[in-house]
Amino acid sequence: MDLDAALLTEGAVLLVGIVSGFLSILAGGGVTVVLPVLLALGLPADVANATSRLGLAAGTLVAALTLARAGRIDWPVARPMIVAAAAGAALGALAGATVRAPAMLEIIVVTAVVSTVLVFAQPNRWLAAAPQRPLVPPAVGVGLYFALCVYGGVVAVDSAILRLILLVLVVGLPLGRANPVKVVSGLALFGVSALVYAEAGEVDWRIAAWLSAGTVVGAYAAARLSASPAAQVLVYRLLQAIVALETSFLVLQWLGVVARI
Repeated sequence: MDLDAALLTEGAVLLVGIVSGFLSILAGGGVTVVLPVLLALGLPADVANATSRLGLAAGTLVAALTLARAGRIDWPVARPMIVAAAAGAALGALAGATVRAPAMLEIIVVTAVVSTVLVFAQPNRWLAAAPQRPLVPPAVGVGLYFALCVYGGVVAVDSAILRLILLVLVVGLPLGRANPVKVVSGLALFGVSALVYAEAGEVDWRIAAWLSAGTVVGAYAAARLSASPAAQVLVYRLLQAIVALETSFLVLQWLGVVARI
């Protein structure tokens, strides 16, 4: 790769990191932006999945600290979810490190389709300002969160969105309270899984460094807005747009209609 091409690649990764960090904290789906770009740059799906976690870990650390200092994290709800996220991420990442690129891309596409269906389901529950009646007991909710984090340890794409779906549609939290819980537990999920994938040698460190730098900037910009009740409609509409665009692009890439550059 010549110097001009390297600078173009690094600039593109930095920019997509900024956008990803903002989207990840404000709504979720930051990997939605990152993964297609990494695939288009020629990274295999397994390496792209692993590399994206370093940026997510860096961004969620900044956002979690910002939200904690602002007193916007519901700690009684968040604490068991953090434990579930760390345990699930370790188990999932150990399994995910053995999955090779073709199978990983198929898993990613299926995840994107499922997320799209769930994000467009029950808009009244998504937009409710007050807590809704939980669909399951608290212990079951934590168990389901653990299962999602096992899956998130394997597949980074839509892992934040799936956790947000669970917190809103199943646990019954308003979107404005669910988002900070998603962020702080995401730090455990992405931090632990990033370590496992790094140990397995699946991280492209040059790309990860530029991605992390951009993600930190975007995450910091979005952290305060993410928990604001006034932003709830914006967050939900952004979620809908993210999953619709992501699913369309990934399905086209899986089918070979969109080629890598």
